[in-house]
Amino acid sequence: MQHKHRFAAVAAALVLVAATLYAVNPPALAAPPALGTPAALRIQTDPYTPNQLCGAGSVVVAASDQVVLAASPTPLGKHPRLQATFEITTSEGKTVLVKTSPISPSGRVLGLTLEPGTLSPGPYRFRLRAERDNAVSDWTPWCGFTVNG
Repeated sequence: MQHKHRFAAVAAALVLVAATLYAVNPPALAAPPALGTPAALRIQTDPYTPNQLCGAGSVVVAASDQVVLAASPTPLGKHPRLQATFEITTSEGKTVLVKTSPISPSGRVLGLTLEPGTLSPGPYRFRLRAERDNAVSDWTPWCGFTVNG
């Protein structure tokens, strides 16, 4: 019987030591990926049309189109709680729209949908930055596009 009490006392002491170590050094939670500047800026006008990549020539959309401005978070992978702030300006730099949008449900695309008629015909440009909690990435380079009437 003596051994049972001694075993119970040793077990209780080990539990106490483990609890103390846990309180002093709790296990680290998996940190979300670092915020890189979003990449692969692109514009899409409907789900069946390929994306038009920025920098691959002049991107032209119709005022009657629903337009999706998009980019990929970096590094590639899932990014929980990530969002992006998009800025759209005229080609002369006058701010037309600033809007923050959450990352897509897949966790792999930063996108902003503009309904038909949101922008008048003319030249525009957009850029975005990734944001999570208090962390903010650098702004992307500008991506120019034209809205036709």
